[in-house]
Amino acid sequence: MIRYKFRVLAQGLALSALVLGAGCTKESLEPTVDRSVDFAKINTVPLLRTVMDGAYEKMSSSDYYGRNVIILGEVRSDNCVANGSSNRYTAVSAGTITTSNGDATDAWTEIYATNLQANGVIALENKDLEGDQAMKKAIVGEAYAMRALAHYDLFRLFGAMHVNGAKAGIPYVTEYPPKNLTPSRNTADEIKAQLYQDLDKAISMMPAPKIDGGKKFKQRLNLYAAYVIKARVALYFSDWATAKTCAEAVEASNAFRIISKGEYVQSWRLKLNPNSIFELAYSESDNPSINGLANIYQGDGYGDISATKEIKAAFEPGDVRGGDDMIGENEDLKAEKPDLPFFLANLGKYVDWRRNTDNIPLMRFEEVKLIKAEALFRLGDNAGALAALNEITAARGASAYAAVDEDAILLERRRELCFEGFRFDDLARFKRDIPACDVGGWTKSAPQYGDKLFALPIPNKEISANANIGQNPGY
Repeated sequence: MIRYKFRVLAQGLALSALVLGAGCTKESLEPTVDRSVDFAKINTVPLLRTVMDGAYEKMSSSDYYGRNVIILGEVRSDNCVANGSSNRYTAVSAGTITTSNGDATDAWTEIYATNLQANGVIALENKDLEGDQAMKKAIVGEAYAMRALAHYDLFRLFGAMHVNGAKAGIPYVTEYPPKNLTPSRNTADEIKAQLYQDLDKAISMMPAPKIDGGKKFKQRLNLYAAYVIKARVALYFSDWATAKTCAEAVEASNAFRIISKGEYVQSWRLKLNPNSIFELAYSESDNPSINGLANIYQGDGYGDISATKEIKAAFEPGDVRGGDDMIGENEDLKAEKPDLPFFLANLGKYVDWRRNTDNIPLMRFEEVKLIKAEALFRLGDNAGALAALNEITAARGASAYAAVDEDAILLERRRELCFEGFRFDDLARFKRDIPACDVGGWTKSAPQYGDKLFALPIPNKEISANANIGQNPGY
């Protein structure tokens, strides 16, 4: 894989500060990252493929979906708490986060750097490249989907849509190379419109995968993944009809199915499962060691993110998702650090903490069913919503719901998607306070809806480099 060299000039807005192969015009705030390519020299479709695969490498980093973004969605919720094993994520967990917080800063930086890479590919859309033109079109479609996903992630993390008195937004950057190095925030309405525009373009460019041609299409953004991203965006903006349409488009493919109760535990130890729509690929050569997602959940030297008693209690006896092989005591951590306050942990998802070879599923078919259930409920089809919701319970050994309401939808999303990064945003979307947790005397943030903690702070280095962006309220 080609290595790219990014020089970050404005913190996190790696794209704003960086022109690949072009030199720097102002002092870097971040060190050079060992990855470089001159996009102007890309002249074949296979080389474009290699460059786009480099964008997945960035998305897979520990600062993006390889750890930070998923953990930030859990440790700010009532699912998880930072236990102090190595003092990682403790400020985020306790609600004492500041504008210099490394977890937020690193996520901001890497997401914008990923977006830069996608923009570089999109900039080649109309360039005459030698090779398969249908493949070229599909690759550029992936880049549009990635750009949308990156900005959706930035908006839900930093956009302040759920903070009282905030003007929600983040810079939505689409130019490559970027002309404006100090962009202002786009409004929420502008971001929604641009997200839909990018996703519709992606959907129009990517063909339906050849399902009988293998499963490896799941390791890249594909047509159905683009529909899932659009459905997530629609839920976030309360656009129920669009969420329903997108979920049903994935259903109609007949390319995926819900994993059964008997398959469930083992499925988290396998790759390219029948329920997988998009997953980030990892092998031993990608090993992030102590910085991996599995290590932060389960490692004996780290294992910083403990499960709360409340998430364990959310499951009925017999529900495979709450069994002791999924949520139980981290015995390795207990033996290594017996003085920690508690050891309840996510044991079942992302299990290979020694080698970090697990793929990370970012989109599963079960989420599609839950999106459909929520959209149908909001549109007044309670019977349809209940049927979709109970497709999940039937496959997990859980009792069927007798009726559907907001609480049932929120509970089932919590049960099915726990530890995957969804919980905080679900509570925010439902305009709920973060519930208090019994964490054995350990400090745990439980802010009310609208509190400043419903958005992460814009990194201080970005504020210093870009006077146009402004800080979120309360920081």
